[in-house]
Amino acid sequence: MAWAVETDFDLETFNPGTFTLYGREYPEIDRVVWMGPDDAREKLNPAQIVFVDRLMDFLELNGQEEVLP
Repeated sequence: MAWAVETDFDLETFNPGTFTLYGREYPEIDRVVWMGPDDAREKLNPAQIVFVDRLMDFLELNGQEEVLP
């Protein structure tokens, strides 16, 4: 999954929560990272790349060009 958010929080203290399955606890999210559009295009499933492209178009149309490198 990919998410785009406008926020500033410390990934070191991010706690996504857990769920229990068959008596064992598992994290709801295995990893959270910040990355720029080029890295995202490289790491996402190819079918999800359109998400990054649409986000970049949206930001450009709204005069918001500042994103992670």
